[in-house]
Amino acid sequence: MIRLSRKYSEASLRSNREGSYPARVVEKVQIMVEASYVGAEWRIPPMHGFLETAFIIPIIVYFFIFEAIALCIRSSTWTNHPSFERYRLHNLSVSLVHSTITGGSALTFMLINPHIMFGDTMHWYETWAAQLPLFSMGYFCHDVFDILSHERSRYAFEVLVHHAVIFSVFSVGMLAHKFLPYAYWALLVEINSVFLHARSIMEISLTYVAHRLIYRVVRILSIATFVVFRFGILTWMLYYIIMNRRHFHEFYMYSGAFADIFFLIFSAILFSRILAEDGFFGERIRRKTSL
Repeated sequence: MIRLSRKYSEASLRSNREGSYPARVVEKVQIMVEASYVGAEWRIPPMHGFLETAFIIPIIVYFFIFEAIALCIRSSTWTNHPSFERYRLHNLSVSLVHSTITGGSALTFMLINPHIMFGDTMHWYETWAAQLPLFSMGYFCHDVFDILSHERSRYAFEVLVHHAVIFSVFSVGMLAHKFLPYAYWALLVEINSVFLHARSIMEISLTYVAHRLIYRVVRILSIATFVVFRFGILTWMLYYIIMNRRHFHEFYMYSGAFADIFFLIFSAILFSRILAEDGFFGERIRRKTSL
């Protein structure tokens, strides 16, 4: 009995030191998976990655999470408004939830890990951190479905194009397991979206009438954060792509530069509308402008 106990103890110690067989297998698989992405910045992302469970399953899960959030919002808020206004308010409320979570998470990550955001923008990748862009991609799918179910307008077209471009760009990094901090830089734009969505909600619901001070603060912050977190962040992202273009495949350079320029133009148009609505271009133009 003593001999058996000693053998068992020695085996247990050896197992604790070396890890159990399943754990070692999982670790080896993880190492093999990580090794397959070494040098991926010099290759075009694998298109078959769209069908991999690690990519598509989280997006589907997050899509249904936003469907559940939307259901809760629809059943409990803005019930006294006309049909189309009610849809817009519900849609913007879900967008506000998304922007608050993603923008706040990206900002927190940047403040805690500035060395990663600035110094390891291309190669740093962790599965848990990749959930934030995937979370946004699930939201984009939900938002496209929601908009197409309710309206056909210029606003709808602009939002759909916006979502299609950013979904495509996020996919590039997710499939290659590269540029994850770069995606976090892009998600910092959502900090401005928080105030834009809050502003639109107050205007459509007319709650700004009873809360003029809050509305004034939101308007000011929507402009201030626009300059910092849209123009500032997007300009830095374009600068990064241009300055580091010799360190990765030209596919990433062209796709990144295209996305940054697209969103800078998109943001400039949106910013001009905001300024026009606030009367910076005169009363006549203000009356014609609607966000």
